[in-house]
Amino acid sequence: MRIGGIHPCKIVPHLQPHVRVGFKGKEEEHNGDYELLPFTPELMALVPCRGGQIPAGRRPVIGGIEDGQPLYHAVAKVDDLWIPDKVAPQLGTGNVPYHDKEFWREECMML
Repeated sequence: MRIGGIHPCKIVPHLQPHVRVGFKGKEEEHNGDYELLPFTPELMALVPCRGGQIPAGRRPVIGGIEDGQPLYHAVAKVDDLWIPDKVAPQLGTGNVPYHDKEFWREECMML
């Protein structure tokens, strides 16, 4: 798979391969290198986000880049589960991979 750029992802230890990325409507498998971002509650917060816009006064955590534009870490709900992946103003939504599909959510939580 060649999606271009570097993307935030989800890591699922019981699946092979472990890394999944939402891209072009699908949940894509990733077999290459990846990095795990440890969540530090004292330094980080998940904040409500709508339409991919950065909330006022917040500095989101950059998780990747595509076409020269930053992609930020986020989580969004699918089937009552919080799924990690990406959000960005140019996307207009939070995008998350789940059960072989990519889901777009108007509302999500940006890191």
